[in-house]
Amino acid sequence: MSQAKAPLRIAIVGCGAVTESFHLPVLAGHEGVTIAALIDPDAARARRLAALYKIPSVLTSADDLAPGAADAALVATPAFLHASGAIDLMRRGFHVLVEKPMALTSADAERMVSVAREQGVVLTVGLFRRLLPAIRLFRAALDAGQIGDVLRVDAEVGDAYTWQLTTIAGMQRERAGGGILVDMGPHVLDLLFHICNGTPQLVEYADNAENGIETDCVATLRLQRAGRAVPVRVELSRTRKLRNSIRVEGSRGVLEWMFGERSRLLIDSGRGFVDMVSGTTRPVVTEARWADEAEQPGFEGFRAQIDDWLQAIGHAAAAQLSGESVLPTVRLIEECYQRRVPLDEPWFTNGLPRGLIAKPAESAGHRVLVTGASGFIGCRLSERLHYGSDWRVRALIRNPGRAVRLARMPIEFAIGDLASPAQLTKSLEGCDAVVHAGIGTSWRQSERVATNVKGTRNLVDAALRAGVKRFVHLSTIALYGDRAAGTITEDTPLNPKKGWDYAESKYAAEQIVLEAAARGLPAVVLRVAVVYGPHNMTVVARPLQHLVQDRLFLVDCQTTPSNTIYVDNLCDGIRLALDAPAAVNGQVFVLSDDDGFTWGDYFGYFAGQLGARVQFLEKAPGSGAAAVAHPSRTRRWYTGTRDVITSSEAKQFARRIYTSDPWGTPARWFVDRFPEAVAALAARVRPPEAFVYRPHPSPATPPPFTVDPITARVRTGKAESVLGFHSAVPRRRAMELTLAWARYARIVPSPAHEEIAAAL
Repeated sequence: MSQAKAPLRIAIVGCGAVTESFHLPVLAGHEGVTIAALIDPDAARARRLAALYKIPSVLTSADDLAPGAADAALVATPAFLHASGAIDLMRRGFHVLVEKPMALTSADAERMVSVAREQGVVLTVGLFRRLLPAIRLFRAALDAGQIGDVLRVDAEVGDAYTWQLTTIAGMQRERAGGGILVDMGPHVLDLLFHICNGTPQLVEYADNAENGIETDCVATLRLQRAGRAVPVRVELSRTRKLRNSIRVEGSRGVLEWMFGERSRLLIDSGRGFVDMVSGTTRPVVTEARWADEAEQPGFEGFRAQIDDWLQAIGHAAAAQLSGESVLPTVRLIEECYQRRVPLDEPWFTNGLPRGLIAKPAESAGHRVLVTGASGFIGCRLSERLHYGSDWRVRALIRNPGRAVRLARMPIEFAIGDLASPAQLTKSLEGCDAVVHAGIGTSWRQSERVATNVKGTRNLVDAALRAGVKRFVHLSTIALYGDRAAGTITEDTPLNPKKGWDYAESKYAAEQIVLEAAARGLPAVVLRVAVVYGPHNMTVVARPLQHLVQDRLFLVDCQTTPSNTIYVDNLCDGIRLALDAPAAVNGQVFVLSDDDGFTWGDYFGYFAGQLGARVQFLEKAPGSGAAAVAHPSRTRRWYTGTRDVITSSEAKQFARRIYTSDPWGTPARWFVDRFPEAVAALAARVRPPEAFVYRPHPSPATPPPFTVDPITARVRTGKAESVLGFHSAVPRRRAMELTLAWARYARIVPSPAHEEIAAAL
């Protein structure tokens, strides 16, 4: 009788997000392993996870892991430690599974493979997607000639970066090794080489790293397959939603796999069938999967890579994800960075010096703390100050993952929250100035207001203690309210719209700054118009999405001044306020492009360029824009309460009570004694309603896009005469750059991307 094999004892080195979200749940539920230890410099975090999963040992360094304490180690440290950590563990006799990227240089990767061979241990890499059923089917379909000869390959992966980093290491070139290419590139390139079973050759590589790490990149390759040079295009992004698929075009059709799909593959044979109703030939796409394999849950991919590792350790099979199999991907990524050319992004380089050069940490210049630095305004301001001024930026952010755009530049980060006076005090150490661009963005109104008001007070108090020489506070023209008429200047009375928490909280925040200025804070307040430009959601991305879908309805604002300002012009105004003499302390300035551009002009420009239309609506007399879109508060309370009471969840809860003792006894007695009353009550709570089916929403009641316009025109005479402000980027150029970004971001159609799609 054979003896049961003892579980493999695994030490996890690195307790970051991927360990907490994926590795720990999978390993804890795997019958072939036990988790022997957690290792992380953040002992408190490691102890919390160890208590949660009942792991017996917590260490702060892998050096302290005794040889007999574990059989193998999973390395999930920052990327720059992968090679050295894996090599050290393997030399001490541990089998290693290392997270991607395997290494940051081909020399390190080759050394890892060599050490594994010398020590007789198994080295695998966490490229689990290669083991997914859909990827195995993709490879098999190509090998079987399903679509004939492979003609071209195209891969696109991109979306807004939402990974919850636990440290800033993933946003620093020296520790992460790079951006999206070294993060998602290992998966995409590994899949391409595996699926196509070919040898890659780099033709050209471009990214948008500016002495930091890239958010976007494009690589053109040639893949040698069956004696044929196949063109390959790879586009990756952390800021744009791309197609998110790998497509292979063949002489007899197209195969496509969508990222996130585990089991299914799309097959387009290029044929169509005649629809007997319409009488037209319509294209057909077939979904394929292995007939004998069930749908997989998300964690199964991570378990598959553990199984692959365990089988290789037990000599049951060679590792599919062996370190040696990953070497071509490491070499190609290294070559991409070596041959990098800048990605053309005119909205970024506009107005900045040619040949952008990073500032050394010890360079001359004053240091400015920018709050809200990961936001639309704060991020662009950081870019403009870093490359276009003598100011050295320290960017205050709450979450390391939000630094994705800022990380393109080698600027200094401060992780902190406006709610924490202690964190603000530390962040302000050595700072000469502050630009307060942070605002509350929580979906909870109380949190938004607290950030705008209490957060501003915390920052003001910290700035006074730090003795900063200038405090620039970004306020808003929303403080004038929607009833201002004629023209708006700094002397126009303030009247923030009642009930609008943004305007009211920004008013309170401005008062806090002005009161502190009276006590000696060298503050300047900028009441800023509506800001637009690349990366803006409010008046660029969202309304343009409505526009291209023929759903942009603007209420009562066609001839109303837009009071807009291009983001680069605002940044120039902020820089002028930072550099202005002490005489401006305590003063307020209004900033706008002040050119009379109406909302009709603004959206009409985009509509004209895109061949779309804007539909302008007039509100009924005595009603507001809000009345067009929203029912009364009483009605909302009634509808919401009714929906809760009559929901399936409420019914299940009531049924559970009804059938339980002793809680259900009185209810059952009442139903038995008074059935007519119960039936009447049920009919009143949920009266019968006629069901009406409509295939499309009624065009007579479209959801309008409102901009809450101020009908008065903002004038910037004071900022022009005192600060020397002017709109350096003319309106036409600003609109062109904004549209170019919107096309690049796939918010609106782009001729270039349509050509690529047509080619595929």
